[in-house]
Amino acid sequence: MNFLHMSIESSMILIHRKSKTSSVNSLRKLILKSPTNGEIAKINSRDAGYASEAQKILSMINNATTRLDNIEEACRNDFGNISSEFTSIRTSIEALRNEMIQCYAIAQRLQVELIS
Repeated sequence: MNFLHMSIESSMILIHRKSKTSSVNSLRKLILKSPTNGEIAKINSRDAGYASEAQKILSMINNATTRLDNIEEACRNDFGNISSEFTSIRTSIEALRNEMIQCYAIAQRLQVELIS
């Protein structure tokens, strides 16, 4: 083997060893940066708090929706009652109108009879 070949080969081995060391150091840093059990418990506790708040909000929305549904139903019922009242009033007005027409016809006939 010539000197140049040995030098290149030893450089490659040195680079390979450095990359292994670098990988191990990166792994150590990653492990040191990983959250501990206490930190994980804090995160889980916060998540549970958020879930609890979300449940409260959903419950409030559900209650508001139920109240709105009840109001809508009451309005529909009121509208039905009002519509029914209008129908009744219209029927009464038509009956009075027909009665007035009959009275007018009778009055006309009597007037014609009195004149003749």
